[in-house]
Amino acid sequence: MHDEALEDPQAFLEIAMELHSKMSLPSEELKDSPKDREWWFGNNDHLFDNAFYYASGEKEWWFCYGIDFEPMPCLQALVVRVPYLRSTVMTLKAT
Repeated sequence: MHDEALEDPQAFLEIAMELHSKMSLPSEELKDSPKDREWWFGNNDHLFDNAFYYASGEKEWWFCYGIDFEPMPCLQALVVRVPYLRSTVMTLKAT
């Protein structure tokens, strides 16, 4: 499947920032606990369980999207890194 947005860096970053702006972010740091996972689910209805995880070494939540910019299981996705309270910066890396 060919997607023009993946060829144009500006278009890709605009879509990535749109995805990021749709995320509800916590006002305090969340760890990987059932209560904190419930917070993500309760405030971001597009998420499902294996489309995000807590990277304990980096102390970050990682949100995974496919090339169609839809959430997907993290093992096959692009990872959208959203460092705690660094909501204007987003890093994308292939997994």
